[in-house]
This record gives sequence, structure tokens and C-alpha cells, in this order.
Amino acid sequence: DGLLAIGDGKPDAVILDARVPAIDTIRCIKSLRSGTRLRHTRVIVFSDREDEQPLFLDAGAAAFVPKPQVEALHRVTYQLLG
Repeated sequence: DGLLAIGDGKPDAVILDARVPAIDTIRCIKSLRSGTRLRHTRVIVFSDREDEQPLFLDAGAAAFVPKPQVEALHRVTYQLLG
């Protein structure tokens, strides 16, 4: 489970690569949103499948960045975290 990597921390943001086979991205986002400790943690998803963007945003992601636009990922992260 991708949430185990967070441990007891409370990050300002979590960046998820939707193409990592070991992580169910939608489930991970929903798990973050359902708990009290990490509910307000911003989730940024990046993927090469732009058609999946609505699924991630509907699940509670703060932003979606299409691959391979790493520069856009940096920009969105800065916008969300200041």
C-alpha cells in the first residue's frame, strides 16, 4: 500500500505516479481523504494517460500533471505549497 511509505509523517503534499504498478492510485487518494490525519494533504497525480484525469480529480486529487511534463509538476507543486 502506497500509504505505508508516509508512515507517521504529515506531508504537505503527496506526489503519485499513476503508472506505478504496485499502487492503486484511486484507492490511495480515497484513503488519504477518508482519514483525519492526512485528509488535507494535497495530492498531485502525474500520468501519461490524460483521459484518466477526471478520475483522479473526482477521487480528491488537488492537481493532475500529464507526463512527461516534469516542469509542469514543479510549477503545480510550487503553486500548491508556495
